Amino acid sequence: MKELLKDLIRVNTVNSANGGEIGRIVKEYLEGRGAKFKVREFEFEGIKSFVYENKSEGQCELALCGHYDVVPALDWKEAFEAVEREGYIYGRGACDMKGGLAAIIEAFAQLSESEKRIMLLVLGDEEKGGFKGAERVLEEIDLPKRMILTEPFSVKELGDKMRIGARGVLFLRGKIKGKGGHASRPHLADNPINKAEKLIKKVKEFDGSGDDALPATTLSLTQINASGGAINVIPSELTFAVDCRYNRVKNREYVVEYLKEVCDEVEVVLDQREYINKDERLVEVVKNAIKEETGKEPLLSAEGGSSDGRFFCWKGCGVVEVGPVARKMHAKGECVKYEELEKLVRIVVKSAQRL
Repeated sequence: MKELLKDLIRVNTVNSANGGEIGRIVKEYLEGRGAKFKVREFEFEGIKSFVYENKSEGQCELALCGHYDVVPALDWKEAFEAVEREGYIYGRGACDMKGGLAAIIEAFAQLSESEKRIMLLVLGDEEKGGFKGAERVLEEIDLPKRMILTEPFSVKELGDKMRIGARGVLFLRGKIKGKGGHASRPHLADNPINKAEKLIKKVKEFDGSGDDALPATTLSLTQINASGGAINVIPSELTFAVDCRYNRVKNREYVVEYLKEVCDEVEVVLDQREYINKDERLVEVVKNAIKEETGKEPLLSAEGGSSDGRFFCWKGCGVVEVGPVARKMHAKGECVKYEELEKLVRIVVKSAQRL
């Protein structure tokens, strides 16, 4: 499995590039492990995804899910070299999420002769939202009953947290209008930059609590732009962007109305609603497998960003996420501890056998 991971990292899959090479690597690995399977390849708007299944019939009892695409490496020269040092493997996607992907590929190989129908989903486009990956693939396959994703959700050690849901994702753009003019005569203008003080204060004071199952709604100002075109010109308007992660109480409608109190326009750019796993049996089985392997019971959480799991959970599939520690995820020096992946394979296999 270590060489599998290194092979995956060495393929530059920024923005889901080279998906065909990933498919070849996975197929050859499974064949080399003697797995019995069939594979379907999908391509949506140039982005490839792959669905591997064992030969069992009936409803798919369990899907193992991961994505191969990664975020840009920027100035990291070793990003696609899969360097190994002191038990860690470094590279873009090492923890997010080619490490977890390698683990479920090996787990699927071990489970391929199970009497249960099991799927392995190797998806593209997750880092861009999954709309050309998971969402489209789901339209072409049978909905699995349950799913395990191996996203890097652990914080300090493998399995210290297990995700059972996530808040909604809301991207907003807004506008504050003013009156432009010459900077030497500010009393004759209405500077929207000065008016932005109320927006900043409003965001800082926001209370997103109130949902007993999901974390508090958060607001983050990520962009503020205003220019009159020259240093001595007061601009006539200011635009801003907000990243919101919302729960069921302080939801989309609440947030939009809240921000409208201090700005002139608010536009929804992206809205992906929240999801919560309702399959208690899945949670219990995976939680016990984690405890057996690590000696500690995981904290059940719905923190963090979105994942491909939401598309399946919205349709009624039970979904949990457990994976390696997110060491420098999306940053220079991203890495994964190989020992964690060996344990993760055992967690996934035990869970599959008991469900």
